[in-house]
Amino acid sequence: MALSAYIGCLALLFVIVEGESFSNKTDADPYQRGTKALSVFNVVTFPNVACGASTGYNGTCFTASECTSKGGTASGTCASSFGVCCVFNLACGESTTQNNTYAIISSYSTSSDKDPCSYTICKQNADICKLRIDFDTMVLAGPFTNHILASEGPKLGDCFYDTLTVSNPGGSSPPILCGYNTGQHIFVPASDSCNTINIDIDTGTTTTTRKWQLKVTQYECTNQMAPEQDCLQYFTAQTGTIATFNWDTTATTVADSQVHLSNQYYDICFRRVRSQCSICFSPQVAETAADKASSYGLGSSSDDAAPKNMSEVRVPV
Repeated sequence: MALSAYIGCLALLFVIVEGESFSNKTDADPYQRGTKALSVFNVVTFPNVACGASTGYNGTCFTASECTSKGGTASGTCASSFGVCCVFNLACGESTTQNNTYAIISSYSTSSDKDPCSYTICKQNADICKLRIDFDTMVLAGPFTNHILASEGPKLGDCFYDTLTVSNPGGSSPPILCGYNTGQHIFVPASDSCNTINIDIDTGTTTTTRKWQLKVTQYECTNQMAPEQDCLQYFTAQTGTIATFNWDTTATTVADSQVHLSNQYYDICFRRVRSQCSICFSPQVAETAADKASSYGLGSSSDDAAPKNMSEVRVPV
């Protein structure tokens, strides 16, 4: 009985206070009206924007329950600690619609990991036009390097052992990649039918320790950090280093085994910096000795069946 009476008193007090706050509402004193209202529930909302996780990865700010329900992992807080930085990591064969998604294999096992390993990326919403795929780490078996006639087998530079491909339904797909591509990135149009990243491993070749960490970022159609339609790579910094695929940008010499990947038809674009009217390129590795190669050059083949590679520089204005 005492408990019931106590509860009844609490309920009465609640009604009286609420009633008092509303009975004093006047158009002449809106501030007083606001200060007398009893705030029973505070609903906190925040945008689901990118955030920096405590693990060093990029994530998306969600509530803890949202992060769990979407299959992410909470790593640090965001939105003044009202949210968690939710990191998404795909396993081989999985798909996602989440922005800032990772696909990580620190050391590929030919006996236990899936082959091929594929990841499917679908638009988060209809306003997504581009996907940026960053190869934070990307090490696969290198291309074919034997010098034989193209008519007799694989061509010099062919991704004969391992391949990385990205689908672009309804359009031209990026070139096939293999070898060392850590630090590289590509942009592809975001498809309504989703895009698939496929990594096919030659499980009979084990001399290379394959590993990768991919990060997929979704760009809205109005995002000015996204390139124009046909740029596979897009650079926005005033200075930096660019390289063809299968090139280690930390190298200080050009190895004799270094080859250009076959059939690399794509555009690298550079955003013009405000107030700048020219752009200058120089080889990262510049050699003067006759028997040493620099890190930039154009070559040809006497084998008519071999693939021909062209280079183009285009600066959007």
